[in-house]
Amino acid sequence: MSEKEYDPQYETKVPHFNKDIACEWVRNNENDRIKHWLENGCPHKRIVTEALYCCGYNSNLEALKLIYESNWLKKVNVLKIALDAYSECCAEERDEQYKWIVDKIFNEKDKSVKSKRKYFIYEMYKTYIGRDIAIKHGVDFKIKEAVEDLNDLMGALNIDSAHILGHDMGGIIASEFTEKYQYKVITLTIVSAKSEDIANGFNKLMVDYQEELAGFNKSEAMIILFSKLFKEKDKAMKWYQSQKLYNRPTPEESAIAVRALLNIKDLTRVHHNVSIPTLIVNGKYDPLIQNKSHYDMDQYYDQVTKIVFDNSGHAPHIEEPERFLKLYLDFVS
Repeated sequence: MSEKEYDPQYETKVPHFNKDIACEWVRNNENDRIKHWLENGCPHKRIVTEALYCCGYNSNLEALKLIYESNWLKKVNVLKIALDAYSECCAEERDEQYKWIVDKIFNEKDKSVKSKRKYFIYEMYKTYIGRDIAIKHGVDFKIKEAVEDLNDLMGALNIDSAHILGHDMGGIIASEFTEKYQYKVITLTIVSAKSEDIANGFNKLMVDYQEELAGFNKSEAMIILFSKLFKEKDKAMKWYQSQKLYNRPTPEESAIAVRALLNIKDLTRVHHNVSIPTLIVNGKYDPLIQNKSHYDMDQYYDQVTKIVFDNSGHAPHIEEPERFLKLYLDFVS
């Protein structure tokens, strides 16, 4: 690299200078050049941003710190990009970099960073990186965030409208989504989902089975209570075991979901009538859903069909799969 390229104005005086040169410095740990560029030059924000991404991909913590302190980019944006880059290529050798990012998120006095702290906590949790840290710092979600996630997913997949089906908490999300985005919903199917019943149902079960649960910790108690939710326990537990291959929520994560339920209004209290054809399915032996007829929904849903499965608990689609599949296909056809 010639002396000319160290000129404070070299981005304009050296035509070939571009993001590739800056990123090469990052990859090669040429941090003295990066420091000189940031302190004495007039960096273009786009090139600084590209170099910042390279810091995450190449685990150059020193360069990341230099960019953070240079003020060429807002501190909050530096942390957003750094966390995003780290999330895409997480590896053990980047642990020190991640610790530095987390430290800045929770200890930085910059107002722009402090104002976005909840955003960072959510991002850490959502990407499974730093999930324990997110939980420790009080990560919390609202149903409306899941609704927007579903809307974003449909947009990313170029899906204009769809048949929406949800079970348990998913049914509550499906209902809230339909209220807000009716024009994107062809039909709505809600299975074993009533917000206040689900939120309080497990507490009631813990009281009902307190003698049986004596001596067990929270995790063990949840496992014991889970089997109480179904009439066809063998079918339900086989399904549950298969799901554990893909998703193993901790007790803390389950608590986050329950808090989200407690923080919303009853899903029947819609702000305007829902004209979408709606199917509500419950199991006769579901200990969580108290009002299985959902009579109060008739005044809000113009086209509602309510079915109770006589040989099911909390998961009719699992406990009576053939009947549920026929019912659903007839409903959406």
